[in-house]
Amino acid sequence: MSNSISWSEIFASLNNKTDLTSAQSLWAMNTVMDGNATNDEIKQLLLGLKEKGESPSEITSFVEVMLEHSVKLDISNDAVDTCGTGGDSLGTVNISTAAALVVAGCGIPVVKHGNRAASSKSGSADVLEALGVLTSMNPMQVKESFEKCGITFCFAPTFHPAMKHVGPVRKELGVATVFNILGPLANPAQPKAQVVGVANLKMAPIIAQVLANRKTSAFVVRGNDGLDEISIGGPTQIWDVRSGEVKEFEFDAQELGIAKAGVEKLAGGDATHNAQLIRKALSENGSGPIQDAICVNAAASIVAYENLGVDFFTQMQLAFARAKGSVESGASLHVLNTWANYSESVRPHT
Repeated sequence: MSNSISWSEIFASLNNKTDLTSAQSLWAMNTVMDGNATNDEIKQLLLGLKEKGESPSEITSFVEVMLEHSVKLDISNDAVDTCGTGGDSLGTVNISTAAALVVAGCGIPVVKHGNRAASSKSGSADVLEALGVLTSMNPMQVKESFEKCGITFCFAPTFHPAMKHVGPVRKELGVATVFNILGPLANPAQPKAQVVGVANLKMAPIIAQVLANRKTSAFVVRGNDGLDEISIGGPTQIWDVRSGEVKEFEFDAQELGIAKAGVEKLAGGDATHNAQLIRKALSENGSGPIQDAICVNAAASIVAYENLGVDFFTQMQLAFARAKGSVESGASLHVLNTWANYSESVRPHT
């Protein structure tokens, strides 16, 4: 069947603003990931999808192919991932990365998937390195980190080597493409639960539907202030993904007793500066807007992981208290220090 598909057929569909079929999507992505597409063909595909608007079905097929081409990771999927699409241009501290430490401090296993900065000064890999974590671990070390520390990090370039085929085109285009969406969905561990922050309001329900297609327990979140996290500056739109279904509602962090604070109170800088802010927020005297933002986002990850089925607000109240406890007891910082110590033990020394 796939032998009859061609680029001319793909481009004709995209030019007509017609969604690709599953077979077409699989063929196109396999051709790209196998290194059998020219840069011009990749460019035309990405721009055609962007102009038409990527569909949940197309993205679901692309994720499937990305995972088939990924380096295999032999760890349990009984874990949660906290990540965002990035691109909110708000320059905040790395909230979801810090939230991962808080979640692990609650005893919930975390497999984070991320990369270096694309549009910000500090991506998840950058800030973790500044915190002393080795992000370029091989699959065996990633597994051992998960088992010893309760948290681990999958560095996208390590686990998705086939992405090298699209790197030059993405750099040349310099705009967000479907690959900005695929990253958060293509964690090689395929954890059973996820919180995905999405800056682009139009893409949020599409990403939620992809997660539903993949039977993940997840929350897709977007602050009304444009933040690709749960906001503490006002309401947040949440797409609740459970059992293959999506429900949308609004949540206001102030209902948990959190003091309202604008995005400017969460301002970050480069990786070194953000690492300092995170260490402070996770310390005994670290209370303030950054700690609140970290803990409310950690709470959402706890709720997604435990998937208890009771109402969201009740679960968030309990989970927020647990997240605060993880910080105040020193458990979050202990996770970070354990992870950094493990990193030091396997770090290659020249």
